[in-house]
Amino acid sequence: MTLIFTLKVAEGLVLAAESRMTISEGKVPVYYSEVQKLFPLNDYPAAILTCGSGFLQSKALSSWIRAFESELPLNLSIRHVAERLQKFLAPADQGTTTTLVLAGFNQEAVQGFDAEVYKITAFEDGAQNFFDLSESVTFWDGDFEAVTRLLLGRSPVYFQAIAPHLDKANLKSLDKSVQMNPPYYAMSLQEGIEFVDFLMNTQIQFQRFASQPQSCGGPIDIAVITPEESFQWVRRKTLRLS
Repeated sequence: MTLIFTLKVAEGLVLAAESRMTISEGKVPVYYSEVQKLFPLNDYPAAILTCGSGFLQSKALSSWIRAFESELPLNLSIRHVAERLQKFLAPADQGTTTTLVLAGFNQEAVQGFDAEVYKITAFEDGAQNFFDLSESVTFWDGDFEAVTRLLLGRSPVYFQAIAPHLDKANLKSLDKSVQMNPPYYAMSLQEGIEFVDFLMNTQIQFQRFASQPQSCGGPIDIAVITPEESFQWVRRKTLRLS
């Protein structure tokens, strides 16, 4: 699985992804911990994050993204880039789903909260979901039990269990009382980076000490995008000998 995260602050957009990929060899889980899941989109103040399967039509997602990038015209809006990406994707491999998240700025953007975020999920039968998440200040996807507990104040499973027994007014009141509600509008870009790094590490360590499958792990890649300076790596994996 994966954890990916986007956060808008006034100065720009913070993006993060950890590096673990889990595959099954028979009934045995196998983990690889140096997988790239955050990709700058050349010639655009934008990036693509991935979660779910790391393959599409038995080819690494990185190859799909670079092929898409090579055919991408200049000066499209971020939404039009997302729509082209949706059309470019093939169906997911059998028994899997593949999700790509495109986040970035249009030319007229002046602050971090102007960033647009789009989520595209491909299914094995050829169906796709397309979500415009641009109104959200934060977005996370993948394996996110600890992050959801911390930010929303409840486990996703617990919420599903109690939601049918509460009316909408009580549910909304409960949400407000238990959520973390950080003042994102007041965070600097540096504080946004540190906050996202904290959340990513929290999910990884939560799985470790909860004796759960270690589906999140490895190096955490972090980048920022600003309307003025486009994409910048804060921390990234590099090829090396151990």
